Amino acid sequence: MKDRVRNIFTVLLIALAYYISARLGLLISFKNSNATPVWPPSGIAFAAILILGSRIWPGIYVGAFLANLLVFLSSQTSPLSTLIPASLFIAAGNTLEAVAGRFLMLRNRLDPIQPWTNTEKCIEFILIMLSSCMIAATIGSVTVCSMRLASWSFFRAIWFTWWLGDLAGALVVCPFLLSWFRNLRLRFSRKRAIEVVVLFCLLIFASLLSFGVLPPLRNYNMAYLPLPFLAWAAVRFGVRITSLSIILVSTIAIWVTVHGGGPFTAESINTSLLLLQGFILLITIPKLIFVSVTVQQKNTEKALRQSEERFALAIEGANDGLWDWDLISQEVYYSPRWKTMLGYSEEQIGNSLESWLDLVHPEDLEKLKADIAEHMEQRTRHLENQHRIRYKDGSYGWVLARGLAIRDPSGKPSRIAGSLTDITDRKLVEGQLIHRALYDPLTGLPNRTLFFDRLEQHIKMTNRDKEYQFTVLFVDLDRFKIINDSLGHLIGDQLLVEVAKRLEKSVRPGDTIARMGGDEFAVLLDNVKEVVTAARVATRISKMMESPVPVEGQEVFTTVSIGIAMSRHSHNRPQDLMRDADIALYRAKANGRARFEVFDTGMRQRATSRMKTETDLRSALQQSRMEVFYQPIVSLKTEKIVGLEALARWDQSGENTLPPADFIPVAEETGMVVPLDWWVLKEACRSAKEWQEKLQYNPPLSISVNLSNKHFAQAEIVPSLKSLLEELGFPPELLNVEITESIFMEDSEAVRKKLYQLRDLNIGIHIDDFGTGFSSLSYLHRLPFSAIKIDQSFIRSIGKATGSMEIVRTIIALARNLNRSVIAEGIETPGQLKQLKALGCDYGQGFLFSEPRDKEHTQRMLLDDQLRKRNLAI
Repeated sequence: MKDRVRNIFTVLLIALAYYISARLGLLISFKNSNATPVWPPSGIAFAAILILGSRIWPGIYVGAFLANLLVFLSSQTSPLSTLIPASLFIAAGNTLEAVAGRFLMLRNRLDPIQPWTNTEKCIEFILIMLSSCMIAATIGSVTVCSMRLASWSFFRAIWFTWWLGDLAGALVVCPFLLSWFRNLRLRFSRKRAIEVVVLFCLLIFASLLSFGVLPPLRNYNMAYLPLPFLAWAAVRFGVRITSLSIILVSTIAIWVTVHGGGPFTAESINTSLLLLQGFILLITIPKLIFVSVTVQQKNTEKALRQSEERFALAIEGANDGLWDWDLISQEVYYSPRWKTMLGYSEEQIGNSLESWLDLVHPEDLEKLKADIAEHMEQRTRHLENQHRIRYKDGSYGWVLARGLAIRDPSGKPSRIAGSLTDITDRKLVEGQLIHRALYDPLTGLPNRTLFFDRLEQHIKMTNRDKEYQFTVLFVDLDRFKIINDSLGHLIGDQLLVEVAKRLEKSVRPGDTIARMGGDEFAVLLDNVKEVVTAARVATRISKMMESPVPVEGQEVFTTVSIGIAMSRHSHNRPQDLMRDADIALYRAKANGRARFEVFDTGMRQRATSRMKTETDLRSALQQSRMEVFYQPIVSLKTEKIVGLEALARWDQSGENTLPPADFIPVAEETGMVVPLDWWVLKEACRSAKEWQEKLQYNPPLSISVNLSNKHFAQAEIVPSLKSLLEELGFPPELLNVEITESIFMEDSEAVRKKLYQLRDLNIGIHIDDFGTGFSSLSYLHRLPFSAIKIDQSFIRSIGKATGSMEIVRTIIALARNLNRSVIAEGIETPGQLKQLKALGCDYGQGFLFSEPRDKEHTQRMLLDDQLRKRNLAI
């Protein structure tokens, strides 16, 4: 709303300005005629539409209509029915004239506010004004003659006078108004202000003198007297003062001529009018062009001065030395900064090229000469060379030489000039950055990037020389994470530094040792063809690691696992060779660590198979192709089912069902065991609840689910388990979680806390595969487990292997002393069952009772068990 009111107010203001300027224009018109040499409203219309845009055209139209009606009313006796339409048509021409001028300005990409910044633009501006004013002259002349306000015999004179009047108004008034738009203040010093006052006084005096107002030259044609003063204004003060000076001269000329004086007075008003208009345009157009030339020159000088200042500041800020080599005289100018930058005084450097070349490092001299020659032969657009140069103290620093040849019309160079920049610090930083990019900051060894680069170079050598071979050792510290977590990262870092030193002592000086990241190292054995030699190096490395590492007052023991890969012609990329070494390293770790393994193609096949298993397992989890099987847990006293153990099975699209031993290790390594265990837990609890509701077991059946050690590394395991049981509505006292004793070797305090939280939820805790781990038995009296599950390897050996019966007897006695239950796994024969009963074992499971079954068969088995119980009761 505010914008709309503001626009209306602007339109009305333009209309008022147009009308008032028309009234003022009539004050200087010829007597008994409304002919005026200059039509100021055209200048106002052009200025308004260039400044404010085409949206103010209604203001021009309204003002033009009122101005034209005023002219007609003061000079015509025709009725209003004729004058009003005529005024409307002429106003349309006045408006269209301004709109067309702005359109042409924008189309020619002229600045609407300052079109006189250079001569070419100024001439375009004048031509646009000249063309646009023809529109109003044509429409106005046709209207006047067609409506019989004037005779067609005067059409040419009317058109020409109209066109010159509009053109004079546009060129005199418009530039003056535009010059004030962007800055209303006159920023003159006192001296320049006095100069302006003197200029105007002399200009007025010269104008009065030239037009015969003052007696001495009244009878002489001295119209040219104001011209030097107008030139003075153009040169010294620009378009603003020049336009004002033209207005002053034009006003005096018009006033004197209208009142019958001056050199332009003639018997015919039309003759006087044309002479006067010609004079005004003669002083206006050249002076505007003169102003544009002056402005362009000043802008060029200003730009040049700023460029020189910027160049001087750049040279001073860059602290560069300058040189200029005259190829004709063979003399070279070296700036003072060029000399002082190198530590030399003015007289210590001559004026020949040899004065420079003698200081260049011998290793860089030929390259500098070659670069200069290439540029002189036009093979490079400019000279650019980095080289070392000798300072006065004898040391060398790095400099960057830049230059450009100046050539004659034939292309032959006559001079080469340029600069010399000290880049010693930059080179030092670049070297540090390169070292950081290619070397490990902790150990100082080459990093993965540099190692792969050298590996690639060796692969290229094997492609060139079929007899050449090399070997890669992939070295990994065993149980480094435990050391790092228990003793701290500082001790872990010191251990890595010591390992790096021992590795360097274990190989030849020409071999490459790199830290690949974390606790992994790689060794490139150059020109090693035989496995025996590589194995000897691996053995030496292992022995070097046997002695303890003294760190922070304590001794740290560590071992290494090593994967060995011999180069083959099938290795086209460093990644291929490192992949084979990594596969061998994996095998070494899987076989017990603290050893080395040599890669063979069978390893790759097994690794590929393992990767496929991992991919298929991930897909099976996502597509719900896993299945839960259940094996009953039986009371050995009553031989009745008291619980079930849930076991994951993988249904491979109907082909076969894989047991846990075939995919659980892969799931453990990849972390997929966590979502797998949660899925089994949820399915098992849901099924157990369903069976209990259907079969009404008394006491209720318990469900046992295996949980990987990885669950206990998660802080939210207990709240998550509690939330799941609440969601399923499953009683926590009917759930038993089975964990292996190896968990107590990782972080016993954290594990113990979570186990007690599970016990507080009434969840049973069973130690699975008891007797196969390497942990201390001391944890048994400190942990809240409810049962021990004897590993099936001991049960199967009862009666076969010496000592198995005693081990089982000892475990059962240990559990009884601790008031814990005992579950025997893997019972397959009646003899095993009989012996376990004799030893007092509480529960058992195995193929003797039932193999693991799917949900449907398990439900049928439980139903049969219930029927058997009822029959026995009857």
